[in-house]
Amino acid sequence: MVNPNQTSIPQGFAVVIIAIAIFKIYDYLASRYNKFSKAIVSDPIRLVKDGKIIDESMKKAKISKKELESYRRLSGTDDISDIDHLIWKLTIK
Repeated sequence: MVNPNQTSIPQGFAVVIIAIAIFKIYDYLASRYNKFSKAIVSDPIRLVKDGKIIDESMKKAKISKKELESYRRLSGTDDISDIDHLIWKLTIK
Protein backbone atom coordinates (compact mmCIF):
# COMPACT_ATOMS: atom_id res chain seq x y z
CA MET A 1 0.00 0.00 0.00
CA VAL A 2 1.27 3.48 -0.89
CA ASN A 3 1.84 5.91 1.96
CA PRO A 4 -0.22 9.09 1.32
CA ASN A 5 2.43 11.20 3.09
CA GLN A 6 5.11 10.34 0.53
CA THR A 7 5.86 12.62 -2.39
CA SER A 8 5.88 11.05 -5.80
CA ILE A 9 8.45 11.71 -8.52
CA PRO A 10 6.00 13.65 -10.73
CA GLN A 11 5.12 15.93 -7.79
CA GLY A 12 8.80 16.61 -7.14
CA PHE A 13 9.37 17.23 -10.84
CA ALA A 14 6.47 19.70 -10.89
CA VAL A 15 7.98 21.63 -7.96
CA VAL A 16 11.33 21.91 -9.76
CA ILE A 17 9.63 23.12 -12.97
CA ILE A 18 7.63 25.74 -11.05
CA ALA A 19 10.77 26.98 -9.24
CA ILE A 20 12.66 27.32 -12.52
CA ALA A 21 9.71 29.17 -14.08
CA ILE A 22 9.59 31.63 -11.16
CA PHE A 23 13.33 32.35 -11.48
CA LYS A 24 13.04 32.84 -15.25
CA ILE A 25 10.10 35.24 -14.81
CA TYR A 26 12.09 37.17 -12.19
CA ASP A 27 15.11 37.40 -14.53
CA TYR A 28 12.95 38.62 -17.39
CA LEU A 29 11.18 41.26 -15.30
CA ALA A 30 14.41 42.48 -13.69
CA SER A 31 16.15 42.86 -17.05
CA ARG A 32 13.13 44.35 -18.85
CA TYR A 33 11.79 46.80 -16.25
CA ASN A 34 14.18 49.02 -14.33
CA LYS A 35 11.57 49.87 -11.66
CA PHE A 36 11.09 46.16 -10.90
CA SER A 37 14.83 45.69 -10.53
CA LYS A 38 15.12 48.68 -8.18
CA ALA A 39 12.27 47.34 -6.03
CA ILE A 40 13.99 43.97 -5.63
CA VAL A 41 17.67 44.94 -5.37
CA SER A 42 18.58 47.23 -2.48
CA ASP A 43 20.87 50.25 -2.62
CA PRO A 44 24.35 49.94 -1.09
CA ILE A 45 24.56 50.76 2.62
CA ARG A 46 27.67 52.28 4.22
CA LEU A 47 28.40 50.34 7.42
CA VAL A 48 31.76 51.86 8.39
CA LYS A 49 32.98 55.40 7.82
CA ASP A 50 36.46 56.57 8.88
CA GLY A 51 36.95 53.50 11.07
CA LYS A 52 33.67 53.94 12.98
CA ILE A 53 30.66 51.64 12.77
CA ILE A 54 27.40 53.37 11.80
CA ASP A 55 24.76 51.78 14.04
CA GLU A 56 21.76 53.09 12.05
CA SER A 57 23.14 51.47 8.90
CA MET A 58 23.75 48.21 10.75
CA LYS A 59 20.07 48.12 11.73
CA LYS A 60 18.99 48.97 8.19
CA ALA A 61 21.19 46.21 6.73
CA LYS A 62 20.06 43.80 9.48
CA ILE A 63 23.64 42.81 10.32
CA SER A 64 24.89 42.22 13.84
CA LYS A 65 28.22 43.52 15.10
CA LYS A 66 29.40 39.93 15.49
CA GLU A 67 28.68 39.27 11.82
CA LEU A 68 30.51 42.44 10.82
CA GLU A 69 33.49 41.39 12.93
CA SER A 70 33.43 38.00 11.22
CA TYR A 71 33.59 39.63 7.79
CA ARG A 72 36.38 41.89 9.02
CA ARG A 73 38.44 38.92 10.18
CA LEU A 74 37.83 37.09 6.89
CA SER A 75 39.19 40.09 4.99
CA GLY A 76 42.39 39.99 7.06
CA THR A 77 41.90 43.33 8.83
CA ASP A 78 42.98 43.33 12.47
CA ASP A 79 41.21 46.46 13.68
CA ILE A 80 37.99 48.18 12.60
CA SER A 81 39.76 51.56 12.77
CA ASP A 82 41.97 50.43 9.86
CA ILE A 83 38.90 50.42 7.58
CA ASP A 84 38.25 53.73 5.80
CA HIS A 85 34.79 52.73 4.59
CA LEU A 86 32.80 49.54 4.22
CA ILE A 87 29.76 49.27 1.97
CA TRP A 88 27.18 46.47 2.16
CA LYS A 89 25.49 45.62 -1.11
CA LEU A 90 23.12 42.74 -1.60
CA THR A 91 23.50 41.19 -5.03
CA ILE A 92 21.35 38.44 -6.43
CA LYS A 93 22.55 36.65 -9.55
